[in-house]
Amino acid sequence: MTASAARVSVLCVYVVTAAIVLFLAWFARCRRNAELLSPGAVRGSASWAVLAWLLPGVDFWAPRRLLLDVQRASGPAGAHPGRGDVLVNVWWAAWFGHGALSVWRS
Repeated sequence: MTASAARVSVLCVYVVTAAIVLFLAWFARCRRNAELLSPGAVRGSASWAVLAWLLPGVDFWAPRRLLLDVQRASGPAGAHPGRGDVLVNVWWAAWFGHGALSVWRS
């Protein structure tokens, strides 16, 4: 590996790490805001919203449930609950499929 390729790889690791940290901070804030909009409608705490992504095994189901709770709690009153669920489920299937293909290919 050349020196420039190594620098690009290290830079990529830094950028991805920063993106993960920013996403988790954003997701915890979304969870807190949803709790303010609809008290008691979202399970867990803001810390759980972050840990759910990081715990092996739990990361297969808990983030999706938290995201659905946040989406429902922050949606307009009287909105059809299943409408936003479709988008979350498509996103989760794509996320899960990407992870499965990544493991399968390696």
